[in-house]
Amino acid sequence: CEAILSDNHLKIKQKTGFAENSYFVSAPEDTGLRIFGIAESLLQMKEVELCHPELIRKRGLKKIDPRQWHLMATTIGGVRIDEGVSADMAHTLTLGENVTIALIDDGFDIDHAEFNSPGKVVHSRDIASNSNNPRPQNGWDNHGTACAGVALAGGREASGVAPLARLMPVRLSSSLGSIAEANAFLWAADHGADIISCSWGPEDGNWSDPADPVHTTLVDLPDSTRLAIDYAVA
Repeated sequence: CEAILSDNHLKIKQKTGFAENSYFVSAPEDTGLRIFGIAESLLQMKEVELCHPELIRKRGLKKIDPRQWHLMATTIGGVRIDEGVSADMAHTLTLGENVTIALIDDGFDIDHAEFNSPGKVVHSRDIASNSNNPRPQNGWDNHGTACAGVALAGGREASGVAPLARLMPVRLSSSLGSIAEANAFLWAADHGADIISCSWGPEDGNWSDPADPVHTTLVDLPDSTRLAIDYAVA
């Protein structure tokens, strides 16, 4: 058997334990579709009882799910919703390759399937503990994960706006103050963030009341936070 495999330039990768004289083999890298002809010719030999190629394919990214109304116009429950950011159109131009997005928020589940591919997460930081572990510390510590999903979920089960972008998660507790905010921007800037995203700020008011004056109230940034933002965009 092994002589037959060698004559056909097939390299033994594993001698299987579930059948006698059976092997898992690999063909030369440039074999391509010729592997089907090789398998067929082996099957014509009296010494060979079974032979088939093991087919593999590159796993593609999932496109935007129709329920992700925030990313594209869609219809849910018979109701047309056109409040998305047209990410589906943006995906015809780019998926965010070679872009690093720093998200400054609370905890990030960087072990989630949407973020755990090699090279997806870079330069993690927890400002509170001065560590590189941005993971959630409790059950409520999950806003960062949600924001990261919208921005750059990798397309395993759902797509973000930029599924091929890199995530720089910077965990920032809401009670740490302006110096901590400034340090978060400093970390992101010094570690190569192309985009810095923050989904937090002063009180939002009543979201269901368009006339709530809080929606249009301007709040001054602390000097340290403003200076850090200026540093980041310089």
